[in-house]
Amino acid sequence: MIPANKVQAKLRLRLMIGLPALLALCMLISGWIIHPALYEWFFDSSIDMEIFRKVSLGSMLLMILLAFVGNLGAGILISRHINRLIAKLEASLRLENPSRPFIEATDEIDALGIVVDEVSTTLSRFVNDNYIIENLPEGLVTVDSALQITRMNSKGAELLGLQGIPAVGSSLTEFIPRTTVNKAFFDMVEAGAKSGRIPLRLVPLLLGDGRIHEYWVEIHPLKSWNAKGSKDCVSISIKDPASILAVKNQIQKIERLAAIGGVASSMAHEVRNPLGAIRTFTELLQEDLPQDDAKKLRYTGEILHQIDRLNQLIEDILAFSRDSIKTVKEVDVEELLSSVVQLVKAKFSDSLVVVEEAYQPSLPRLRGDPEKLSQAFVNMLINAFEACGDGGSVKVSAEGEPRVNEASCSVCIRIEDSGKGIPQEIMGKVLDPFFTTKPNGTGLGLAISHNILTAHGGTVQVTSEVGKGTAFQIVLPCGKQSPQGLVHADRSDTVHA
Repeated sequence: MIPANKVQAKLRLRLMIGLPALLALCMLISGWIIHPALYEWFFDSSIDMEIFRKVSLGSMLLMILLAFVGNLGAGILISRHINRLIAKLEASLRLENPSRPFIEATDEIDALGIVVDEVSTTLSRFVNDNYIIENLPEGLVTVDSALQITRMNSKGAELLGLQGIPAVGSSLTEFIPRTTVNKAFFDMVEAGAKSGRIPLRLVPLLLGDGRIHEYWVEIHPLKSWNAKGSKDCVSISIKDPASILAVKNQIQKIERLAAIGGVASSMAHEVRNPLGAIRTFTELLQEDLPQDDAKKLRYTGEILHQIDRLNQLIEDILAFSRDSIKTVKEVDVEELLSSVVQLVKAKFSDSLVVVEEAYQPSLPRLRGDPEKLSQAFVNMLINAFEACGDGGSVKVSAEGEPRVNEASCSVCIRIEDSGKGIPQEIMGKVLDPFFTTKPNGTGLGLAISHNILTAHGGTVQVTSEVGKGTAFQIVLPCGKQSPQGLVHADRSDTVHA
């Protein structure tokens, strides 16, 4: 490594001596080339050739001297400007990394190029970091020891009601006044500046416009640098409790569903054996009944029908609670969906519902259990047919999602119906087990479908408008995923409604 003072000395030497010397040499060579022509031109004149020679040589020497002095001055001026530029760039780089080593350069162009490259890299990193900070899902405000705001991202401005207000450079107390309500907040900020990180706490904030909100606040001490050196600052992270509450509610919902699944599975096993006995005795009783006793035969037939219905309910409960995937293989999406459509159309052969299919050519293949995937889409398509009633339309479509690499490959499948739609107040429950709006429904069909799809690493989004219909959007990964990672259902996936 070459120390900075030696680099500057080399720059001065090359610019102040090398450049003028080179220009002077060029002028000397040009003078000697021109001299014979001038001598021949004046050969026949009455001017004394000796005087002419001395004058011409003196003129050339004077021109060389003037050129050398002029270029020496230019070299000094250029050297100073380049050194000043390098010094400023070096100072800027040392603000980010005070312990950075001296640059290693062979000449002034190399030195300037190295510094400019480092500044360019730092600037690119700054732009990327700035973009990330601006798009954080939480508010971020930094203040110095005097509580002057040095940075605020867009989410922070939104939470504090400062959109469009140039808050940077102003005091934090202009927007969050020092009141009794805000005492806990300012105590956190001051404690964080003195003793270090203050963990997440829920604190009330009385803002400048008179609004009182409760926010989750976390404090981190940090340092910032400028041309005058470093100074202590505090980073204030502000989170909207609504987002944290949504996550908490989702966790509670998952735990509740897991408990329901466990209890329902135990009950199903306990009920299955008595149902088998009831069916057996009912069949024996039916065999002993006179064939002309239509009333009793009708009663026993209804008993058997209801037993079969209960058995189907038990099968659905067990399907919901047990592992969703047993085998993993490549699945042709178009072939799978086409077979599902034909199967459901046959089930609703008397229906006037019109089915439209739209598949993107050359869809990526999925990896999963084809039987389970078929069951999931059959349940969802049956739900769409039933939503349409005696008429309407159902559309099944699939397309590959844009990929960044092989691991990010996915397929988006949509099942849309033109039924009566789902009211907003029950939208979040449509995939819950045992929730149904149908008189004879069990509320397990869509829950089982969701269970299977999330076990395959997929997500399910439900959108609906009353009077216009409902759309289920399923996104399934199609990258090369290990089958071992797909064996158990993951009920923790978020459902967007």
